[in-house]
Amino acid sequence: MGVIIVVAIAIALAVGFIAWVFNPLVKSRNNIRGAWADVEVQITKRAELTPQLVAVVQGYAAHETTTFDAVVRARERAVSVMGPRGADAADRQLEAPLAKMVALREAYPNLKADTQFLQLQMNLSGIEDDLAAARRFYNGHVRRYEDLRQSFPRSVVAPGLGFDKESYFRADLDDISVPVVNLDPLPPTAPPVITP
Repeated sequence: MGVIIVVAIAIALAVGFIAWVFNPLVKSRNNIRGAWADVEVQITKRAELTPQLVAVVQGYAAHETTTFDAVVRARERAVSVMGPRGADAADRQLEAPLAKMVALREAYPNLKADTQFLQLQMNLSGIEDDLAAARRFYNGHVRRYEDLRQSFPRSVVAPGLGFDKESYFRADLDDISVPVVNLDPLPPTAPPVITP
């Protein structure tokens, strides 16, 4: 009878320990999945807005085909790669050509004054802000999960229970190129020749 009680207590302690290890990890992993869904919503919103922006800018700068092609290709990559392990690189590849296309407004005064372009640009800016907030929120949940997963005694049993490492959504500094700014003054232009 005494052996049965000892075995029952040991089983109860083992189940309690597993629940103490398992339940917080499950909750944390679910928080990561929910936070990633928020990131995907913002990426999708930006992807849906991009063709509209391209169409408006093309109306004023049709010969900028290289820029438009780069935006379209980067958008397709960003939409096709969902999940934190590849989406951060695809997302960064869209940011540069999209920013370049929006910067075309400086070269085309009529585009700069177009109300549809201004509205789309404002929407894009809002989406970028929301995406940055969603990234921070997601990364915060990944950090909390990794803190739980790597702390003792969870670090010993978490891999056996299927709790693998999660990826942060971050910029890889090796992939970021610093823009080159030329501060040399423009060469003087010859004065116009006036013929009588």
